[in-house]
Amino acid sequence: MVKSIDAIVATILSLLTLFLIFFTFTKAKRSRFDGKLPRFLFHTNLGKGILLLLSLWILSSSLIYISERCFCQGDDLNNSSFRTLPRSLVGMLYPATVFYGMEQGTPSSFVGQLIAALTSLGYLLVGTLFIGAALLDKLRQSWRKKMKINWEDHFVVCGWNENMEKILTQLTNPALGDEKRPIAVLVREEEVEDVQNIIERLDAQQQIKTVSGSLVSENDLKNAGVQNAKGVLILPPAGDNNPELAVLFCALSIKKMKDESDKKLPQIITYIEDNDFANKLSHIADTVITPTETDVLLSATALLYPDTVEIYRRLMTISEETNEIYLVKVPTPWTEKKLSFYELAEIITKKNRTESPVTLIGLKRNKKIYINPKDDDIGYIKEDDKLIVIAMNYPMKRLEKMATGD
Repeated sequence: MVKSIDAIVATILSLLTLFLIFFTFTKAKRSRFDGKLPRFLFHTNLGKGILLLLSLWILSSSLIYISERCFCQGDDLNNSSFRTLPRSLVGMLYPATVFYGMEQGTPSSFVGQLIAALTSLGYLLVGTLFIGAALLDKLRQSWRKKMKINWEDHFVVCGWNENMEKILTQLTNPALGDEKRPIAVLVREEEVEDVQNIIERLDAQQQIKTVSGSLVSENDLKNAGVQNAKGVLILPPAGDNNPELAVLFCALSIKKMKDESDKKLPQIITYIEDNDFANKLSHIADTVITPTETDVLLSATALLYPDTVEIYRRLMTISEETNEIYLVKVPTPWTEKKLSFYELAEIITKKNRTESPVTLIGLKRNKKIYINPKDDDIGYIKEDDKLIVIAMNYPMKRLEKMATGD
């Protein structure tokens, strides 16, 4: 009866460890975990090494016990040090060696010996590859903490979000043209590998750098080059006990740097889901994005016009195959002519190239947005105005050619 129970347990353990190994190297890479222990086990080399060593131990112990039961008979089975599952587990802590002064010996069956030999090799490989990689990670972590970004007018993304890949894809798209800038990503050490995987998929090693550190550390923010950046996007860190507070303190740290510096420090963009914190952030950040409000407004509009959602998605997706909304400077020749918005829209429409047209839809003056404004509301186009246009790619060069008559 005991042997039958051992066999059932060994079979179940073998299947579970096989599933765990498969999950660790496939699904776990793309999964996000809230707890510190799961993040450590599935997203760090040291954690994966420990997990794999435990899996190898349990799997090999179960398989050797099953092979002894299947291929050994009589005295061979009775004399085997692996004749029960508990003995097999003790024996495979280190195959064919003395363990706590007790000679475990080797499996009696050839299949068991083969599994033990392969497991010994597996222990060595896992220890070398994963534990060695973990030591290299520690060295890289120390280097990243000392590393300082020396870029200027770049973008900084602070904090991890499950949409990080979409965000970085948008910011590195060729359709941005001259507006494409280097990006520094400030995340916790356990999330660096995830960001590096995204960078490799985007083939953007020269354009994106990761800095490990805390969102609320002024030192780490300076290492990411916040003081020289054009804009900072702050995301609530996944798995944090108080992600809203992390965003708030990060924004406060950057605001403090702004107040203490004579330089024009970056625009602060925050993404947050808590409306109460959104109200607090609105006094600190330049722009606060709350998905709840956006979703509600879009849902109501979609009820009136169902295609609105698809139109909105296409306009917000930066790609060389779709049209996007851009804010661009007004070319100097047009400001000198003192054109009205209607006159400028007419000039752009007449000079448009049919293969890649530019459509003028609005104007930004100071901090106010005008969409299709009346001439009485804004008067003439001014030098500091920004044009709001829809175009396939960043349209500044085309608008300059239009303005000079080319």
